[in-house]
Amino acid sequence: MTSLETSRADLQSLVQDVAQTLGSVGIEMEELTGAYRTCRSEPSPGLKYVAGGASAALDDGPAEPRLAKVRTALESDGWTITAGERTVVAAERDGTTISIGQTTRGGQQVIAFDGNGACIDADSDETDALLGETETIPVR
Repeated sequence: MTSLETSRADLQSLVQDVAQTLGSVGIEMEELTGAYRTCRSEPSPGLKYVAGGASAALDDGPAEPRLAKVRTALESDGWTITAGERTVVAAERDGTTISIGQTTRGGQQVIAFDGNGACIDADSDETDALLGETETIPVR
């Protein structure tokens, strides 16, 4: 069984890899963050680690050409594209899913993405101790 710490470390590494993949197509990540979130309360409490990032501001322009490059780069890195609309790409690898899209933050166009770890059993003390803390993940 995967521990909370193992799930956290695995997802942090994965989002760093995704950030590198995005960088390879000219999309530089400005920040990466992660945090534990509840994923169920019954029959026992469960937590999952979620992590992602946002790019620096992009030049104005349509999302489709950028996301087409993202899809190609992800597939080259072993991701399976599970959905690909005009402004969002969803992909899966090794049981982890990510969603990448172009959005507006602070009036600027950015590429944002997030990934979700597995839901893992946690006792109430662990849940209380881990929830609410968002951490910065170094961009490699």
